[in-house]
Amino acid sequence: MAPRILAIGSEKGGVGKTTTAVTLAHALALQNHRVLLIDLDSQGNCAVALGVRAEKTTYDALVLQEPLARCVVQARRNLDLLASNHRMANVKNFMVAEGHNSHLILRNTLGDQNGRYEWVIIDCAPSLDIANLNALMYAQQVLIPIAVDYLAMVGAQQYMETVAEAKRAGADVAVTAIVPTFYDARVRRSEEVLGILQENFGPVVTEPIPINTRLAEAPNAHKTIWEYAPRSTGAQAYIKLVGRILND
Repeated sequence: MAPRILAIGSEKGGVGKTTTAVTLAHALALQNHRVLLIDLDSQGNCAVALGVRAEKTTYDALVLQEPLARCVVQARRNLDLLASNHRMANVKNFMVAEGHNSHLILRNTLGDQNGRYEWVIIDCAPSLDIANLNALMYAQQVLIPIAVDYLAMVGAQQYMETVAEAKRAGADVAVTAIVPTFYDARVRRSEEVLGILQENFGPVVTEPIPINTRLAEAPNAHKTIWEYAPRSTGAQAYIKLVGRILND
């Protein structure tokens, strides 16, 4: 059975993208789904957040064509990580050099994994580049984290246009969730921006993820929120998001 492939992308950094990717990936693994988390960001924050060290990365899998099984590291039970690092720039250069098939390298290399994984979660870099286009060509679903500020609409609309471009290039992908992050119900701005997002994007807008100290602290402890503070408000918000994704 082919896995469900979910790309998590945003044009802006600092919106909780990696936190969302790691949190969702581990949540699915804890529910006994076999999960592959792919990091396409040169900062390599997925490995840092999970407290693992990877000798091989996306570079080895995509450029050197090493078998995926040799490139992933087991981050948690049921959760494998294909990590990233500074060599991601070389991966992008390699993709560009491939010419007319440059946007299909990720899909052609990883394929459907012959049933090895039930879920593939892709943590995209906060940019519009060939690596992120590869992610959209490979994925079936896109989740967009959006910090609740007045530039949120711009970022969401720009990424929606990027997804539309990928669909014109042949991608079979859809935006299934826009996730408002860093929400503070005490602040009028948060309420206003959330309302604008709901008005403009409708039912794909999920319940917001609140500002939560525990969510910020967990990566520094090299733990997911499920290990660090499973009863926190941040964890409770992500439980709802996981349920929504499983029911999509």
